[in-house]
Amino acid sequence: MTIDQLDAPGGAAELGTPQEADAERLHDELEAYLRGRYRISAQRTFGIPDIDWVGLDSHFDNQLGHAGGYERQDVPWRRPGKDLFSIHRGEVDTVAVGLLRDHGADGRRIFGYFQLEAATP
Repeated sequence: MTIDQLDAPGGAAELGTPQEADAERLHDELEAYLRGRYRISAQRTFGIPDIDWVGLDSHFDNQLGHAGGYERQDVPWRRPGKDLFSIHRGEVDTVAVGLLRDHGADGRRIFGYFQLEAATP
């Protein structure tokens, strides 16, 4: 499943050029979280009036569950309740979801879907 096939929760809209800084900040936060184990190959970033991490992660998890074959990947440095990213590996690809802790410049919550690839040494 590619990130283009994932639906966003109701009320979400893809970010445009004015919100590029928010999209870049989310990208950079995920990149730091991945600690060099994966690299981001594609990204879709959204703004939504309000959503919490549990709701977003559940929405993402349900979509991948219906697609079948995806398993949540735990990383040793994960801090439950603090880290707002989850990684899921399928048979042929790996995808992630992330949420900025604070609101974006326009007041909306910013989240993204990411296509990941294993980092090469």
